[in-house]
Amino acid sequence: MFEGNKDYTFFVTVLVLAIITSIFFHIFFRQSTDASFSEIYFPFPDELPNQAVLRQNYNFTFLIKNNEGHPTTYEYDSKLELFNLYDTTEGIYKCVAQQRKKVLIEWIYANETNKTPQFENNKITGYAPYFPESQSEKPITIYSESDDYGRIDWDSYTIEYSYENLLGGGSFTTFFYDNDTIKYSFKIIYETSEVEFRYSEKDTVKSEKRKIDLNKQGHGIMINTSNSMIRYSIDSQPLFNKSMENITDGKIGFRMDDSYILLGRLIAYKDTPIQVTSSKYIREYDIDNSLIILKIEEYREASEEKYTLYRHLTNTTDECKYHECEALKSFLNNPQSPYFNITNTIDETIILPLLELNGATTLPNYSIAQNVSTSELFWPNYTARIYFQTFIKPHSLIISFDRSFMIIFHNQNMYFALKNENKWAIYRRRGFVEIGVNELLLESKDSNLLIYINQIPIFSIKKEINFRDVSLYTKNTFVVFDDIVVTNKDGKCRFNSISKDCKRAYSIESERRISSSGQLRIVTEPIKFSAGIALAPFIGVAGIFETGSKNTTLNKSATPSVTKLIDYEIEINQSLVNENIPSEKYVFDGRNARLLNQTNYSFAFNFHLLEGVRLIETSFYDNSNTEISKFMIYQPSSEVYLFTNHKGSVVKSASIFNVSRYEGHKFEMISQSNKTAYYIDNRKIFETEGIDMSNGFFSISTYNTHADITDIRVYDQSSRRSIPYTINDNPCKLRKIDEIPLVKGPLYLDNNENKTITSGFSVSKDFDYGMVSASLKQENRNESEVHFWVVRSD
Repeated sequence: MFEGNKDYTFFVTVLVLAIITSIFFHIFFRQSTDASFSEIYFPFPDELPNQAVLRQNYNFTFLIKNNEGHPTTYEYDSKLELFNLYDTTEGIYKCVAQQRKKVLIEWIYANETNKTPQFENNKITGYAPYFPESQSEKPITIYSESDDYGRIDWDSYTIEYSYENLLGGGSFTTFFYDNDTIKYSFKIIYETSEVEFRYSEKDTVKSEKRKIDLNKQGHGIMINTSNSMIRYSIDSQPLFNKSMENITDGKIGFRMDDSYILLGRLIAYKDTPIQVTSSKYIREYDIDNSLIILKIEEYREASEEKYTLYRHLTNTTDECKYHECEALKSFLNNPQSPYFNITNTIDETIILPLLELNGATTLPNYSIAQNVSTSELFWPNYTARIYFQTFIKPHSLIISFDRSFMIIFHNQNMYFALKNENKWAIYRRRGFVEIGVNELLLESKDSNLLIYINQIPIFSIKKEINFRDVSLYTKNTFVVFDDIVVTNKDGKCRFNSISKDCKRAYSIESERRISSSGQLRIVTEPIKFSAGIALAPFIGVAGIFETGSKNTTLNKSATPSVTKLIDYEIEINQSLVNENIPSEKYVFDGRNARLLNQTNYSFAFNFHLLEGVRLIETSFYDNSNTEISKFMIYQPSSEVYLFTNHKGSVVKSASIFNVSRYEGHKFEMISQSNKTAYYIDNRKIFETEGIDMSNGFFSISTYNTHADITDIRVYDQSSRRSIPYTINDNPCKLRKIDEIPLVKGPLYLDNNENKTITSGFSVSKDFDYGMVSASLKQENRNESEVHFWVVRSD
């Protein structure tokens, strides 16, 4: 078999090496089929309590099993966390509705060719025979479809919903159907301003019509059935009241023809929509309007009047041909007065060379202008909006309208060049443009033009702009522009904005687009901090005031602190202190939120004090992050305090004012010139004089208190414009009020050994929802947890 010893020796050597290699891979690289792990779970899930009545006992069991392959020591812990759901802000049932299962409803295009008219035994079948075909050349027919959870088989019910007709025409039909059989429908016909009620009576289709006012875009609808009666009303106006059979056991549906309908809140209920723990006779609908929104945007895009601004490289010099140029140059670069008058004609090519950028990176100069003249817009009421993004702090750019009005951005200042009767005047304002995306807004009301930068009113004039010539210039500046969009605000466009007479856009030729745009919003996140009020019977306020400039951000340096200063203490009822309730601060800082030279304004918000210490504070900081004033409301003792900082000296004022718990209240601070007044529910509490509150920002803090804070805004009395502030927080969230420990301890288990642990709980305090959890921890392993929820049912 082997020809010589060499072959035999070679074969044996290879075989031995193969065996060794196989053993090596088997030991070190084999995949284990017996993974090691530990388990914690509820062995009897059907026996877990899901509802709880106060002061009753409830038991539950959880099981721990060792599958680690060796004996293991564990630590287990179980607890009950209690939460309240406060619905004071969102309405009596809106917060509760978030906890309910929803009926999914979406829009789909109808294929009318597959729904040919059919009559079987005089019974209405299908959609097409019941609804006549659309008469337009390009019909738009869209139906709604919902899941089976939307079926209503109650002996009586009410359906409420709202809608907007985005095109202002066509028709909108609401129908109640079972499979392919439509039992009744209400069709709103915009062409004739009628509502048609169609129904089946003795196997025949009948209809009735009523005239209705459809001059507004949005409407509210109610359909009520009881005692074999069906009632229909629109905007609280009753239209139909009909006795009929077979009006239950089906689903609600919608159809739009030759229009786009945006469906709003939709709810169906039997007796009342205010049921917390049971949804058997309530149907909330989750409406997917994405198809409608997409189509309406496509429609607007197609109907929008568009022009293109083309980019050209320009050569500019500092040569000036007019004797005013030296004075103009001095005005632009060394501002001393709020405006500058010129007698001779100037244009962008004269001003642009004068704008110097010291220390800026050398960048090309561009002009961005129309290549053709557009038709003039004679709109007395409009808004013109443009977003632009800067990348370096020194910048020079000009936006020119009709060569009679120019907006100039130069470093930290803005200039407005206005031409009247061949004479020019240039006005100066402090600029509020930072590196990043900025918004310029022109708002005209009866040809009175108000100009905003980042939602802050800057300049107002009496001026008509017709947008026939729109040009932009940049000097030694890199800036990216979004489209300039002009929107007509006349009544016809408020009702139907999809028209070439309602919107014009100037797109700017550019290889790069703005990284982020859209509506600028002032939004703040809550900052958690430890108020320390559980450690002392009072909160010291004077030490909260920060003096001097801070290098760190406000979010880190100016959160409230507590000091034991007897002169400024506020006594706290220690029985109200609940460590489960956090202290939070909302800071309205940033370029869009800060006040800049505003001397006639108000800051206001609505609030509910719900749980805990019930202490809320409103503060104002100047631009150096120094706290200037602090207004505090302590509800349990009906006390209000005002602390004002007079160049480092803190003055305290106190008063009595009854702020009732759970009811809504309004706080307002009105600053006019040199005086500041503080109000609660329109009643003046304090007034100060001589404190400069024209530049800075606000914050709102809650100390160990659950509170709802809504409708926050700054209202500028001079421009009559409101700037909304938003707290990025869900008012319908479950808020923790207590934590009750149940069972805990060490546990030693052998391999494959398990342990069943039984525990119980009883709740004696007010709560809405409870979460029972059991956790398992072993050394050098992550913690595992299982939990279930209980709902208060009494």
